Amino acid sequence: MSSNKSPSGAPAIITGLIASFDAADNPALVITVQSVPVPEAQVGDTVLVVPTPGIADLSFGPGTCAVAGTALIPVTNPTAGAINPAAQAYRYVVFRVADG
Repeated sequence: MSSNKSPSGAPAIITGLIASFDAADNPALVITVQSVPVPEAQVGDTVLVVPTPGIADLSFGPGTCAVAGTALIPVTNPTAGAINPAAQAYRYVVFRVADG
């Protein structure tokens, strides 16, 4: 994990790696919202999750953190067939803005 924050303590950009995550099945022409474990995520954070290497034909949108340690990430499958990605590593970026 790495962190980049201003001297005042906010905003912060936190990056890290999820060693293995098994994304859910993604039906054809559907957007699913998946719960992804992101240990540094706090309630209210915006989170980006990217598979490494990328999963062809799936698009991972920006998500939010409603429960500490878990991000809700929209995953879009614009293809005509279902996609079931294997477990793999994911990189994440957490964007945090201080209250006030």
